[in-house]
Amino acid sequence: MAFKHQWLTGLRFYENDWKLQSRLPSLILEWIGACPDVDLKSELQWSHAWQVSNGRKKNNVRFLMNWMRTAQRYAERRSGDRRVMQRRAPELPKPPVYDVPEEEIMTAEDFQRLKEAIKRKVD
Repeated sequence: MAFKHQWLTGLRFYENDWKLQSRLPSLILEWIGACPDVDLKSELQWSHAWQVSNGRKKNNVRFLMNWMRTAQRYAERRSGDRRVMQRRAPELPKPPVYDVPEEEIMTAEDFQRLKEAIKRKVD
């Protein structure tokens, strides 16, 4: 009977891939070192779900290597790792605060009356 890794149970695209089955133990060791911030079992399930909805890939080993690399990049961005350049929106200047008495602030009704007066003068 062929070796079947427990993480692949229920993932039909991966269960029947003998190339992936034979290399998975060494791949997991590689991923542990290269992708320390990634939940590998969860990402295997997410990658399988992606293939189910988007179509099977010919080379699962290559697909999973790229998937794990991308997952590590996202994990580094979320954790604020200094190795990853993050683009941040520039801080906008705060609007000035004016001390205006309440009675001098124009209400909606005042604005409407002013608008009508200007319209009468123009016509």
